Amino acid sequence: MSRKIDEKELVGKLASMRPAHRLAFAASCCERLLPNFEAFHVMEGFGDPAQLRSALDTIWDCVLGKTLSSEEVEKQKVICEKNLPDPDNYSSVFTSAAINACSAVIDALDCYLTESPQSAANTGVLADDTVYDYIYRIDSPFSSTIAQTAGVGFDAFVLDHPLKTEELIKQAEDIRLLSSHETLTFKTIRELRKNSRNFGIQPFRRGIVK
Repeated sequence: MSRKIDEKELVGKLASMRPAHRLAFAASCCERLLPNFEAFHVMEGFGDPAQLRSALDTIWDCVLGKTLSSEEVEKQKVICEKNLPDPDNYSSVFTSAAINACSAVIDALDCYLTESPQSAANTGVLADDTVYDYIYRIDSPFSSTIAQTAGVGFDAFVLDHPLKTEELIKQAEDIRLLSSHETLTFKTIRELRKNSRNFGIQPFRRGIVK
């Protein structure tokens, strides 16, 4: 598997899927990103994780057939936009991750509204970028030394990091799973959603934030 996400290829794969299936992919990516926003909120006191969670819950409901008017979708987007932190005001390691979490939910809402493969792919790119940025920020002093000793650049070291590789594998597995089901059942989506929560940075489960 390539160490870098191929956005064009991802868009192509999502374009071949039914709208509900690509929306499920987007929701799965968002599910991994929301804990990062929650961690940012704990550290900085900004934003309302419950509002993003409510928006994502609605997206999952839409995967299973719930319908929203364009006005309702736009209202949800405005709520998410209000939770976007200003990067100039916060220094938390999770600031950019929180921005990506909000942006991904907005992209997922756009995916529902427009059925756009690009909007769905954006969530995958944001999930991948979030992991990359986190590794770069956290591991830089230690990993830079290791990378230099091994004779490789730090960027290459980050791309080979297990957490980075795991994200790309998870996205590929989600696409395979969704593509193998012509109709998405409650059981399939429940398992996808539950499984998605076991991936990503996991700031609380890993004890990074308490």
